[in-house]
Amino acid sequence: MMNGTAIGSAATAQGPKGTEEARRSPTDARQATDEVRSVFSALLAQAGHEGWMSARQPAGPVDAQRAVASWESWLQAHPGSYSFELRGNPSMRPGKGLADLRADYGRILQQAVQSDAYAVPEAYVRTLPREDLATLQQVANLADPIDPASLSREAAMNLLIPPGAAIDHDGNGVTEVGRARGGSFPDSRTPPVVCAAWDAATKGLSEQDKLYRMLSMILEPDLRYGSRGELVRVVLPGEADYVSPRASSGFDYAQHAAARLETLERFRGQIDAEQYRQDRAFWQVFRDALAPASR
Repeated sequence: MMNGTAIGSAATAQGPKGTEEARRSPTDARQATDEVRSVFSALLAQAGHEGWMSARQPAGPVDAQRAVASWESWLQAHPGSYSFELRGNPSMRPGKGLADLRADYGRILQQAVQSDAYAVPEAYVRTLPREDLATLQQVANLADPIDPASLSREAAMNLLIPPGAAIDHDGNGVTEVGRARGGSFPDSRTPPVVCAAWDAATKGLSEQDKLYRMLSMILEPDLRYGSRGELVRVVLPGEADYVSPRASSGFDYAQHAAARLETLERFRGQIDAEQYRQDRAFWQVFRDALAPASR
């Protein structure tokens, strides 16, 4: 997360390990994430909201049972996303384990779908008892207890969407989950063709390198200009009024990649040779996948 009080992530949290997890492949995790995005994007569309632009159209009906099943599949593919050690883990519910988390959040999702909660999620979250709010806090890995009265629509909506499928409802390039403000790339607003180009550019990279590339996209500063075109303010990710440059309707990903390549050439003499090689290869693949005619 860029700001707020989220703790842990699929990449950093320490959770239960075992032979089942060891046998799982990145493909299993990707398929589970694709399914949860597909299912909940369909549910959001039914409620009049936009989901993931890159989500596939789900085959068959989407109902409460399928919503719960997608959460359970995601959790099975990402068991290391949660720690059940009390020490240093403010989102942990005493006496509750992985099976409790699976069942309790599944029940919340089932009731949310059956209650049409996704139309006005902030109102629905205000009706939940303290025990359910504690479950939402744990699922989202939030350090602070949830205050329903303070939640925006996006912040409440994403509490009712499993991890990996949170959406940027207001289109500012920042994803709110409870009080936490963060980001990822690709996100729910990323066009499918850009997602495909990103997959091509990150193919074969280690998880650490993929994270580095993602951060290079989501940590872009928000440059504010005056009426005469002068730079008047630089808003950094994490500040309350930050808006990602990618949120602009005119943002061109191919031009962005080309600009990155130009910057690399300009500062080539100041960059480690191997880092330059890797950066140049990455941005070339990304650019070319977006603009084949430029090859």
